[in-house]
Amino acid sequence: MNAGSDVTLALRPTLNDSQISHVVSNFRHTDKLLSEIEGILSAASSKAAFPKFIPDITPAQSRTVEAYLARVRTHMLRVLDSVGVPPGRPDIGMIRAIRVHLTFVRIAIEECTPDHLRGYGEVPDGLVPELEGLSAELEGVVSALDSVLAQGPGCDLKDQLARLSNTSTETDSLKRIEEIVTRWGLVEFRAPLKAILERLASPRFEIALFGQVSCGKSSLLNHIIGQELLPIGVNPVTTVPTRVVYAAAPEITVWFVDRQVKKFVPADLPEFVTEERNPGNAKGVVRIVAGVPAYRLRDGVVFVDTPGLGSLAASGAAETKAYLPQCDLGVVLINSSATLGPEDVATIQALYQAGVQPAVVLSKADLLTPQDRLKALDYIERKLRQDLGTNLQVSPVSVVRGDQALLDQWFKQQIVPLYGWQQTLALDSIRRKIGVLREAMARALEIKLRPRADLPSNRLKALETADQQLRAAAGRLASVEKDAIHASQSIRDLAPDAMTWAARRLVDAWRGGGETSSREILREAVAEVARNATGEIVAEMVKLAVELSTAVTETARALDVSMPSVDGEFRDGIRDLPQIDLTQIKFDPTPPFLACFGERAAICRTKRQLRKNIEDAASVAFTSHSRALQTWIRTVLSQLKSKFDLSSDGYRAQLARMLNPLPESTEDLGGVESDIAWLRRE
Repeated sequence: MNAGSDVTLALRPTLNDSQISHVVSNFRHTDKLLSEIEGILSAASSKAAFPKFIPDITPAQSRTVEAYLARVRTHMLRVLDSVGVPPGRPDIGMIRAIRVHLTFVRIAIEECTPDHLRGYGEVPDGLVPELEGLSAELEGVVSALDSVLAQGPGCDLKDQLARLSNTSTETDSLKRIEEIVTRWGLVEFRAPLKAILERLASPRFEIALFGQVSCGKSSLLNHIIGQELLPIGVNPVTTVPTRVVYAAAPEITVWFVDRQVKKFVPADLPEFVTEERNPGNAKGVVRIVAGVPAYRLRDGVVFVDTPGLGSLAASGAAETKAYLPQCDLGVVLINSSATLGPEDVATIQALYQAGVQPAVVLSKADLLTPQDRLKALDYIERKLRQDLGTNLQVSPVSVVRGDQALLDQWFKQQIVPLYGWQQTLALDSIRRKIGVLREAMARALEIKLRPRADLPSNRLKALETADQQLRAAAGRLASVEKDAIHASQSIRDLAPDAMTWAARRLVDAWRGGGETSSREILREAVAEVARNATGEIVAEMVKLAVELSTAVTETARALDVSMPSVDGEFRDGIRDLPQIDLTQIKFDPTPPFLACFGERAAICRTKRQLRKNIEDAASVAFTSHSRALQTWIRTVLSQLKSKFDLSSDGYRAQLARMLNPLPESTEDLGGVESDIAWLRRE
């Protein structure tokens, strides 16, 4: 009987390849149409912003349709089986498909910017910033989702929590937090939750060094580990946080934005962490871990060298602010030659707000006499009590031979005791972070209990104004970059104007009989033309910084959130404007016989002399200056954007919930209250 069956199958007629392809193609298309019908059925419960259908189908009819769809699919599979054609397996993963769709979403968002809309008519000037801001906000949300998907399998919060089961007493609490984040769509809390999970997965005690550029962080860390690992310089050097961990053999591990991970020797570290060799983090470095066989890195203690506050690195100070919640102890260095600044105070406050214990040291204490050192310590401690209401002991440190005892004493008294309590301190640090996260989530959920209709009209107006202000500020970032880059490009053509201006200045100086050399007058005149050309660019960027800080402050006020002033934080990033390099202008012009020429003729003769001898060199100088200025503009604006996003992303989410609340059932509202009560439970 089996043999007969085999013969029957062997003699069974089959379709040719083209026919099979045609059947499969049409069945796939049919299945796609069935899926679209299922999408129509789900529209009744969809939260789409732009619903496509009127929900006029009854639940009973929906179940009937679903049953018939299942029958159609079953019959299609039976037909394929009867002709000996397997249905085939999909060749595209869901994550890849979603990311491809996100690419088209980005294109659609870009098509809504003012530049594209002008193809359909003039766009009112008053709407340009808001439209730019709308596109920037949407792009930011899409990029955040794409980043989550790019992490690949095993990086989901649930997967990480599953791997942590039974490893920590906090796991059950974190599972509940993850459920609340998922249940209520609190996606802005995914990043801090992920950071906490990563800390639990890799038990360690991180001591991070914070401070202004050139405050001595790298020198201090090199002394602590007993070797010259980190590069030291007067210019901004650290572009990304560099973790220094214990390793039996020295090596550098670098993670790149394209997800590549490469190993290097310690001597290669400057290639990735210095602004000179990695300007604006052009190499796309996202993480660096330096392993060294240092005794003080035992027992899981990790030191982190962070970007200097005020750094011009593209990730710069904003990268430092983003890193704050990840450390367990934040050592803030106050430069003895610059004393306490507003960014130092803001960093200490941010450490407290992130649940991180701060420690404050007076670096480069060797620059002060013992008497002045005591005065500086007293001033800083009094200022911190005044500004933050906290009592922090400030310790002097130095790496200069003869004063190294100060550093060794501080390390012995305040850091070494932490080693024995490393595990306990790390867990305490994580618990503080969880507490901060729970309170922030509770605040976000409280918004769901306050329907928009219940808001007083003046409060509603303030929230709508804040929402528009945030969006307009984000749009101004994009428009200022375009305008500033365009203005900087025009600097390349300033050499002829500089020759005219320099000729005037030279003739005035020659007639006045001053003692300044003609070469110095010439260089100063050319530099003045460059400064005048960049003045408007800098003024516009300062104006932008004020608008960004005002938008953040006004939004916090509208949301009844207390926060310190951020005006100085934004404005302080606009510094270290590049100066034109005039070293190649070595010409020393000679004055004409002024007694024989009037002023106009003397200027013309001098101008011809300059054009003949230095105009080409000046043109090269202006072209180089234009390129340097464009790099500076992009770097500073990148820093401003990062600061703005760090301050405003959470506010945007709150505003969206308050101004566009999704309808919640009575049962849902009960769940919100229950989750808030749990989040606030001690």
